Amino acid sequence: MAEDKSKRNLAILLLFAIGLILRLFLLASTSYTADDSLITYRYAENIASGLGFAYNPGERVLGTTTPLYTLLLSLLIKTGAQINVLGKGMNILADCLAGALIFLILRCFRFGFAFLASLFYLCFPRILVWSISGMETGIYLFLIGLSFYFYMRRDFNLLPLVLALAWLTRADAFLLIAALFLDYLIRRKKLPLRMIALTFAFILPWCIFATFHFGSPIPNSIWAKKALYQDVLQTPKATILWEFLILKTKIGWLILGSALLGIYATLRKNKDLSFIIIWTLLYACFYLFAGTRMHSWYYVPFYLGYLMLAARGSVFVYESLNSFAARLWERKKQISLFRGIRFAFLLLVVFVCLFVYRSQMKRTIELVRSEQTVLDRIHKRIGLWLKENSDVGDTVCAEDIGYMGYFSRRYILDQDGLVSPQAVPFNKEKDRLGLIQKYLPRFVVVGFYGPYYKEVIHSAWFKKNYRILVRFSILGIRPGEFSEDSTKVDLGGTPEFAIYQRFDDLG
Repeated sequence: MAEDKSKRNLAILLLFAIGLILRLFLLASTSYTADDSLITYRYAENIASGLGFAYNPGERVLGTTTPLYTLLLSLLIKTGAQINVLGKGMNILADCLAGALIFLILRCFRFGFAFLASLFYLCFPRILVWSISGMETGIYLFLIGLSFYFYMRRDFNLLPLVLALAWLTRADAFLLIAALFLDYLIRRKKLPLRMIALTFAFILPWCIFATFHFGSPIPNSIWAKKALYQDVLQTPKATILWEFLILKTKIGWLILGSALLGIYATLRKNKDLSFIIIWTLLYACFYLFAGTRMHSWYYVPFYLGYLMLAARGSVFVYESLNSFAARLWERKKQISLFRGIRFAFLLLVVFVCLFVYRSQMKRTIELVRSEQTVLDRIHKRIGLWLKENSDVGDTVCAEDIGYMGYFSRRYILDQDGLVSPQAVPFNKEKDRLGLIQKYLPRFVVVGFYGPYYKEVIHSAWFKKNYRILVRFSILGIRPGEFSEDSTKVDLGGTPEFAIYQRFDDLG
């Protein structure tokens, strides 16, 4: 027993170390910080500095979907640590712990496969990226894994607290809550009334505060995205399935097949883990039919359950081979041949893990480096330029408000409406120009891409009232008028941005 516990602890330490090393390597290789993470950072710093739970000081708008992460950052800032270090550090550590939880959940099967499943998760490039991004993804994945762990162990005292924390970390955790409650109802033929009551009791204080402070506990960004993506910019369902199930790689078909076998084996032999199936399918179906634009971090929680099912499918194949071996053993024939086949299967599982990791990791590093180059050379520079060339009371109308808002520290009129509810009615009508006409911001940041910018910059009203000051691309900062031939720079088709200023403010 002591030897088994020691073996388990050694495996957990090894997995945690591998996960940590990989994440630190990717962070050192790319220095990636997602644009959306800086929206949360600005909220957290405003709270810590006494400006209130607001993106634009004085405006009570819940534009973040992760209040728990925001509040944690605002508290830890007081230690004197840099907010980006805090954000990345918390999520990296939490994500490594999520990988260890996968091992603990699956070790009821075979030790080796539990280890491989956890290792595959910890090495999976798409998960790695978002654990180092500064967003709340790593913490959210840990809370999902912890919910699974407590539910499997029937610890219904701590589970409601963890579910509440997950919901406060990311709004789509209601899918996690629904999945576990549904599984409880199916398997026990009764509602988990006590669990439901405790979960919502833990959530209730935040709901009361948010209702009084913001007017609603539902993040404004949810309504903003609904208005923004209706009938336009939605991700096609075929693309969502390709991303969710096949992972945009041919080897993804093997993972899908293994996951389907995992569903079959779980329903046949391990019904106590059926909650993983329910949650994984519920999560995929929700985003498939939500009618929204899928961002890459939306997919990440799905992989936690999906890879666990794929691991269970691999165990099923291995168990089937063992059963076949037992029958051969009775006849004492072809034993060496079968052992070779079984060993080849184990090598195949390892090869699939290494192949997916190697090919996707290489491409992931290239993509993330490219994205960070754009964020540093365009978005960050725009923010710093605005800080140096505008007054504190100026209004800046912009669409990508992460880096631009964080580094400018100016009042932001968010064209997407995430932190600006006044933009939502205009987005419903697809009227970006109307937003500018009504609020007359001193500066307008325009990205020369997407379906809306031409409507704005080519309108007679905009030409009469605004003048281009400076343009930004990965080539640098340059003045000049906009023309149809200069919507993109030469390097990779990266879109340019420009800052326009109202004529009556040009002096």
